[in-house]
Amino acid sequence: MNKGFYFGFITLTTIGLGDFVPGNSIKGSDNEGQYVLVLLSLWLLFGLSLVVMSINLMQEEIFAKTKKLGVKLGLIDDPNLW
Repeated sequence: MNKGFYFGFITLTTIGLGDFVPGNSIKGSDNEGQYVLVLLSLWLLFGLSLVVMSINLMQEEIFAKTKKLGVKLGLIDDPNLW
């Protein structure tokens, strides 16, 4: 169980270290490993989409502040063209 939390955390916060892979859990004869793999995939999809949305929001904020600074400095005449 701790390996699963570790894998999920490492995958969402970095590009992954590769020391644990989720495919090892489905080699057993029970179906529990397959359910865990599906749930982990959904969790990672949700987490990675949240990370991408956060990066996009930061990008939009930086763009807006840069445009505002350009207007204040007189580098941009018409901010609506941007």
